[in-house]
Amino acid sequence: MAATYDIFIFDCDGVLWHGKDKITGSFEAVKYLLDSGKKVYLLTNASFRPRTSILDKFEGLSGIKIPIETIYSSAYLTCEYLKATAAELGEDNPLW
Repeated sequence: MAATYDIFIFDCDGVLWHGKDKITGSFEAVKYLLDSGKKVYLLTNASFRPRTSILDKFEGLSGIKIPIETIYSSAYLTCEYLKATAAELGEDNPLW
């Protein structure tokens, strides 16, 4: 599969880790993909954690450094959507 695709998206909790525990082989797979020049993105619906917290947990469990721009949470994406929508509506037309 790695030879076929250039971009991989991983859910965090339940795929890379479960609570405080690594899921066997998950970080080795991510490292292999990154070392192969693939783009890896992390996705989570854990809306209560900021992206910095997700980054810290990923790097702490894996020892792999990744840019924060590769991490997307449901809260972050909702905020980005609302900012874009509010900008489209203009100041005279509030979002809510």
